[in-house]
Amino acid sequence: MTEEDFNKFDKLIGSLLVTDNKERILAEKEFHDLLFHDPDLICNYLLQTSVDGSNFNIKTLSLLILRNTILPGNYFVWEKYSPNQKQKLQDQLLEFLLNIQNKYLLKRVCDLIQVIAQKNLPQGKWPELIPFIINLAEKEESLLREINMYLIKELMSSLYAYFVDEFETFKDIFYNFLNLEYSPLPVRLSTIKTTTSFLIKLNDENDIKQLKGLINPILTTILELVEHIKNNNNNNNNNNNNSNTDYDESVYQCINELIIIAEFKVKIFNNNCKDLLELMGLIINSDDGISNRNKQIAFEFLICLCENAKGLILSTENYAESVINYSLNMISDLDDELTLEEFNEISQEHSIDNYNVGNKALNRLSQCFEGSVILPILFLKIQQIIENENEKWNIKISALSAISAVGYGYSEEMVEELQILLSWILPYFESNNLLINYQALLSITQMCDDYSPYLQIYFSQEILNKIFLFLNSNYKESNNSSSNKEGNNINYNKENYKYLQIQSAKCLTNFLNVDQEIEELEGHYVQIMKIALDLIENNEFIQVKEYCIKMIAPIARCLKTDFLQFYNDIVPFLKDILFDNKLDDYPQLQGNAFETLSIIGITVGSESFEKDGLECMEWSLNKLTNGLQYENPLTNIIFQSWKNYSMCLKDKFAKFLPAIMPNIFEILNKPYKINTDEKYFDESTVILLGDVNIAVKNSVIEEKTLMLENLIEIVKSLPNSFPIYIEKSLKSVLPLLQFYFDTHIRKLAAFILPLLIKSASNSLNENENEEFGILLKESIENLSLSIIEDFVPQVVILKLQAMTDLFPIIASDIQINYWEPLCSILEKLLNQSYKRRMDTIHKLFDQDFNNNKIIVNQQYAKIDKIENLKQKIENKYDLQKIEVEEEIIIWIADISENMFKYYNKEYITFFDEFLFDHYYHILESSNKNSSNNHNNNNNSNNDHGSCYCHSDVKSALCVFDDFIEYCASEDPQIFHVLWEKIGKFLIEFANHPNMGIRQASVYGLGICAQIAEQKYFHNFVSDCVNSLKSSIQEEDSREEEKAICTDNAISSLAKFLKFHPRSFDSEKTAQFWLQTLPVKDDDEESFVIYNLLCEFIENNQLNILGENFQNVPHLIFVLGFVFDSELINQEIQKRILKIFFSLKENIGIQDFNLLINSIENIEIKEKIKNQILSKL
Repeated sequence: MTEEDFNKFDKLIGSLLVTDNKERILAEKEFHDLLFHDPDLICNYLLQTSVDGSNFNIKTLSLLILRNTILPGNYFVWEKYSPNQKQKLQDQLLEFLLNIQNKYLLKRVCDLIQVIAQKNLPQGKWPELIPFIINLAEKEESLLREINMYLIKELMSSLYAYFVDEFETFKDIFYNFLNLEYSPLPVRLSTIKTTTSFLIKLNDENDIKQLKGLINPILTTILELVEHIKNNNNNNNNNNNNSNTDYDESVYQCINELIIIAEFKVKIFNNNCKDLLELMGLIINSDDGISNRNKQIAFEFLICLCENAKGLILSTENYAESVINYSLNMISDLDDELTLEEFNEISQEHSIDNYNVGNKALNRLSQCFEGSVILPILFLKIQQIIENENEKWNIKISALSAISAVGYGYSEEMVEELQILLSWILPYFESNNLLINYQALLSITQMCDDYSPYLQIYFSQEILNKIFLFLNSNYKESNNSSSNKEGNNINYNKENYKYLQIQSAKCLTNFLNVDQEIEELEGHYVQIMKIALDLIENNEFIQVKEYCIKMIAPIARCLKTDFLQFYNDIVPFLKDILFDNKLDDYPQLQGNAFETLSIIGITVGSESFEKDGLECMEWSLNKLTNGLQYENPLTNIIFQSWKNYSMCLKDKFAKFLPAIMPNIFEILNKPYKINTDEKYFDESTVILLGDVNIAVKNSVIEEKTLMLENLIEIVKSLPNSFPIYIEKSLKSVLPLLQFYFDTHIRKLAAFILPLLIKSASNSLNENENEEFGILLKESIENLSLSIIEDFVPQVVILKLQAMTDLFPIIASDIQINYWEPLCSILEKLLNQSYKRRMDTIHKLFDQDFNNNKIIVNQQYAKIDKIENLKQKIENKYDLQKIEVEEEIIIWIADISENMFKYYNKEYITFFDEFLFDHYYHILESSNKNSSNNHNNNNNSNNDHGSCYCHSDVKSALCVFDDFIEYCASEDPQIFHVLWEKIGKFLIEFANHPNMGIRQASVYGLGICAQIAEQKYFHNFVSDCVNSLKSSIQEEDSREEEKAICTDNAISSLAKFLKFHPRSFDSEKTAQFWLQTLPVKDDDEESFVIYNLLCEFIENNQLNILGENFQNVPHLIFVLGFVFDSELINQEIQKRILKIFFSLKENIGIQDFNLLINSIENIEIKEKIKNQILSKL
């Protein structure tokens, strides 16, 4: 390259950076043309400007462009580079690492190496890269060592396997670089980050143990940094400010790496827990220049350890007590000059002040430890604070706040202590310190959620009396001159009192907002409504009015139509707020009125509300038409309330659809910006995509959520008016099945899918049907794909449920071949779900349980081991992890059951290919003859027998029951094959201690009795019958827990009596069976049982009447018991009448009457006389 060519190219690259759009666009076109004309040449030019460019920005941009030539995009020419040029590029980049002296440029070189390595290493190319990195570690220059660590970290994100082979080498490099005697701080920090990345990728326990020694150097590094900060602070040298900032940032980064390790490989801290507690405590308690940001992250690390290493924490002396102390200290870290306005702000959920950090920490502790660990320590501290009259105001606030902070996690334990808790909180409503008043209100507000409905049932009078104190406008004058011995004197002036009144209105709204009718509250509603109306009309604070309007809604929900007594007082008043133009400047006030009116409409019914509801809807549409902006809070409330108006106005709401639906579709389809730059992450939801954090604004999520909720209620309320919007609705909803920024949106999208398709299928004509069929297949494809790609088990469950709900609607329109991809997806989903469950179970076994004490029933050791583990799990969140995976398996089984039901034998091919082995393996692994030996460390993806639960066995049995019922009835060969594999399990599990498993087994035996050919089945009948009789005869088989299962067994036994009477002693068994009647718990099986009973009596089969009619008294009692009940249908009822008539004729009137009179049960005797004999 000549100097002239270089200068010209350097200038071109510089033009790509100019702010003038026209010049930059021309430069981009010129560069693009040159690049694609001769990629090798431009690559060489870019390499040159990366080193010798005229300024730093040109060097940086040259490296970034080189990277973009390798990645898909506008500059992608990697495939156009010649082999020699690719090799030259690789060699030159490694040379750059040795010669460039700027850290930022070196990192860009590393980024470039990483994208090339991703392409080449898997293909066996660039073999010199890993040896080069190892050799680079031998260089003594600290910058090279720092950059080497950065490069290793970047490469490991996607090429980890190539480093595992050199584990010992890299382990030694990490240990050397963390050697505190000669490694500069930047090298150590870079090594710590790389070590973390390496560690969390490791799966081999032995490899992880070899890296345990790296923890102490990391802790020593943090301690050294802290000492630097303290010394600089004590020296009070202004020149040290910059270095302190660097040290402070370094502390933060180190602790952040420890948090990452705690989340992924917490066992590595097994021998360091005490040291970690001391070090983090030193940072948290320091007053010598340690930033609050670092105190918070040190505290965050301690809480993170609690969440990920419960067993380790419990074995560390004073850990729980220390963390509780730190939490209380965080909460009490309030400025002495704090105003009530400032306290109101920091108490908001979004605040990152220490007050909120401490509260959230206690909440998290309550969710990872059982109450016996935390509550005794916490309650003792709270009691000491409460009983000390001279304790400072901020300490008292920490105690009051802590009570409500742990309420969510310990609601079951603390509900028994409500009397004590309230005795601590309620007196502070009358404290002379407004901040304490305010905290007492905050605590009760939260407790109204956590302890509903107990708080409302047992303590309504005490709590309401205290809340009413601040809603009384005269209360402030009575306290105006009071002294304040707790400190922080704040006057009861009008502005301060406003916050107390607002929070009181919030508290009262929460107190009333319960999901059930509570008799104890009914006597208070009139008084509350009077207070609300008075405050709405007369209070001078708009926010007080706003919350008073909101508190009317829960009263309306509870009273339902009884709310009509207040209707004429409140509804006109709320409508006036809407239509008063002077109040247009108060959108929240009008919005609350609009929403409350909609809830009143739902509770009193459309007949009473129709006129007012239509006027309110017209008002809302006029607002939108007249330019109401999306940013206005009123807009959001109007959107939010449409679903309520659709519910109460029903068909009358249809007139608004042409105006409403475009708004819904616009927002559902509205493009949204995805941010990757952290500076734009405020008020956003962030997810990890590969190795990159991406975010969307929370407002996007809120808008789409609102419109989905509206769509759901409108479809449900207006099924006949909605079909014209189906196509647009489906096209708007389907993409949201994969909206990974929010789980609730994906749940809503899954929920609405069957509603939309059902609405369409009920109303389409032939021409529309063809178009809809295409859309229907697209819907199934989207739903199926979203199931396997979703990473939140709870959402997967909703999507599986949606797929199940679709079968009755669409099965007739979709051919079986179309379901093959779904079956493949279900197989993958099963393996994913069991892998997650197995990981959770193994973690719990490792941490908290002695395996030898968990198995109690050696007969079914494998599944009982897991069931007993579940009973021992005290942390409900660990239990939920297991149970949600169980539910996924249940719904997958439900889909298979539907496939058999709607496609019969057509489904067998796919079932055999994808799912048969899985379900068979469950049964084979779980029966009493399988091996009881179990290795808890078995992580094989193909053997999930170590984590099967009762629900899995039940699901497998139910699937095979349906296989037999829907596929084998007309094909004996199918039955023979299935019975040979499954029969032994049906017989064995008919007496399983778990009722779900037992019911599926006895039901399956009944199906087999119906379907099996007598000749083939003859040799198996006795075992089946004996198994059923054993199940029926079991002690307490008629108790509530077992009753339905026993009814199923009785029903199946009847089928053997009917279809295989020659294969066993059927007459003797019939006498046994007759004595099991009447059954009364399973409505479905009772139809089968009593239908067969009638058949046996009508034909006198199996000597059912007995010798000399000896069974007739019991038969009369049984038939009288079930007559005119939900246990039989009309057809059976008519047959019973005919049987009574026949018995009367055959036995004779006199003897028959004697039999009737001999019935001991007076109620049944009278029923027979009045309802049966009177009709003969």
